[in-house]
Amino acid sequence: MRFAALTAWSLFVLLALPLRADVVLRIPGFPNENKADLKADAEREGIRIFEARYPHIKINRFQGIKSIGNLTEASELMALAGGTAPDVLDVFVHKVQNYIDQGFAQPIEDKLEGWEGRKNMPDVFWPSVTRGKHVYGVVHEWYSLQLMYRKDMFKEAGLDPERPPQTWDELYDYAQRLTFPDKIVSEMTTNKKGQYGFQLNGAWAAAWQFPIWVWQAGGDVVVPYIPGEHGAPERRMTLDELYAERLTIDASKVKWRVTFDSPASVAALEFWKKLVWGKWTRDGKEYTGVVTTTSFGSNTDMDEFGRGKVAMRIYSPSWYALDTYGLAPSQIGIAPLPAGPGGRANYAAGDLYMINSSVKDPELRDAAWKYIEFKTSDEFRRILVKHMIQADAPYQLKPEELIRFGYTSFYEKFPRNWIETSKVTSNNLHVETYAPNYQVVQTNELVIPLSKVLDDKDADPYTELHATTERVNSFIYGIRPAAEQARLRLFAKIGFVLALLGLATIFYFFFRKRKSDDKLITAGGQTMFSAKGATTHIKVWSMLAMALLSMLIWSYLPLIQGAGIAFMDYRIIGESRWIGLDNFIEFFTQPQFLQIVWATIYYVGASLTFGFVAPILLALLLAEIPRFKVLFRVGYYLPAVMAP
Repeated sequence: MRFAALTAWSLFVLLALPLRADVVLRIPGFPNENKADLKADAEREGIRIFEARYPHIKINRFQGIKSIGNLTEASELMALAGGTAPDVLDVFVHKVQNYIDQGFAQPIEDKLEGWEGRKNMPDVFWPSVTRGKHVYGVVHEWYSLQLMYRKDMFKEAGLDPERPPQTWDELYDYAQRLTFPDKIVSEMTTNKKGQYGFQLNGAWAAAWQFPIWVWQAGGDVVVPYIPGEHGAPERRMTLDELYAERLTIDASKVKWRVTFDSPASVAALEFWKKLVWGKWTRDGKEYTGVVTTTSFGSNTDMDEFGRGKVAMRIYSPSWYALDTYGLAPSQIGIAPLPAGPGGRANYAAGDLYMINSSVKDPELRDAAWKYIEFKTSDEFRRILVKHMIQADAPYQLKPEELIRFGYTSFYEKFPRNWIETSKVTSNNLHVETYAPNYQVVQTNELVIPLSKVLDDKDADPYTELHATTERVNSFIYGIRPAAEQARLRLFAKIGFVLALLGLATIFYFFFRKRKSDDKLITAGGQTMFSAKGATTHIKVWSMLAMALLSMLIWSYLPLIQGAGIAFMDYRIIGESRWIGLDNFIEFFTQPQFLQIVWATIYYVGASLTFGFVAPILLALLLAEIPRFKVLFRVGYYLPAVMAP
């Protein structure tokens, strides 16, 4: 009887237990409950629906480390290195190949069969998320850039507001007719003088948009190639060819090079130079340039367009940045970017989802894909569109989405040229440059020739672009002739051996055997103990053992491990590759090497002079002055104690 009762109770407990354990899924950018914006509201509603549909999947509310200053990638890289990154990664398109290269993401082509979101992802994005035979991500949000122009300013200049410029030549002609350098723009709170036809981004933002103009000129800024083996010539290819042959090409052999000095790139920069420095006349008076240059994201970025200082600019169509200026949609024209010598080309960028490579559990991987599938579905997009409509923000949406989800009355409010432009743009998309390490090239290197040409009317576009091309291909993409690389490696080995001999010599003289008996003595000359006794050695080393062990574990072991990284192509996740002295070759052959050495010497010298020598001299002076010694000492030392 007791056994039967126990058995019944055991069965009851087993049946009461959940049939499957909860899967905890970490997602990127979980919307804080206190965050009030349209997208956050849609995200929260979507998560509630997702958790109700999949009760066994629990969304982790952990927010993670926030961005550090302007280091936007620092938080995500720290999370990846520490194993606390989300299971689903939300990545910009231009970072994808770097994430693949570093082993941060895992292939997902097995999940794409029957994926509903495929119809919402333009085909032009597939090469950017592909490496060889594998697909690593899917786009969940994308946007394009168009030409925005002020119809009211077109009318004032005698231009047809329904016919925007179609080519580069027309763009320059329109910009010239819309430029009045002597006009006072009363709406501007600062920099009131001058109305200009076009706004050209300066500094790093110019580098961000420069590929658009190169595409329109018929070229590209980065191209793939496969190095030749055993004296064979390399094989050059286009991005389309690389994608078309992805199943037969060994992806590990594909390399990249920049082509900033190509005829197309030079033509693009020559046109920029004309926009900035071109001479023209009106009513017998000579003028220079038809553009303003401004940094992306600065206070004057949208302000100049919204207040009527510039008539045309390249931007992603949205209304939130313009309604603060009292502009109606009917005042703003949207057009495809003007065609260059190579035809039309429109910039497309986006955000995509990838599954973290650290996700090994099949159930967690399946949960991650279910989340991606839901967030890229029409169901979630309908939620987002609904919140936009409720907030009276339909102009932030793509026009076709309003038709797809039944908001035809709002679709009717869209200006006709906005709708036509959306269709034309979708047929001429070029994805933002996504080659490995290109973001570093764009941010730190491409800005150099662009800035020189934009700032100096005598700068030659080809000369500046060629110098940058040589530098980037040599020092960032590592393109060197085999003979030169072999010579550099020989020099590196010789230098490394000499450095080791130098260190060995220093250690020898530092630790060489003393002629004395190594005795610790007091000031009076009395011997305390002799280091020769075994008992003394045991006592001393036993007392120092814990301290020495701690130093070995926390100081010297990380030092040795860190030194090993210097000889590797290091990967935070995945297998690192031994490359010998190549990292040292890259460092010592950098153009900035001598500048870095001089800056280091200057800093150390200044620190010693003002941080060590100067205080000693001041202390001596304070000790020697005959009168008011205490007053000067208090005045000197008071700032050191005031803050605490």
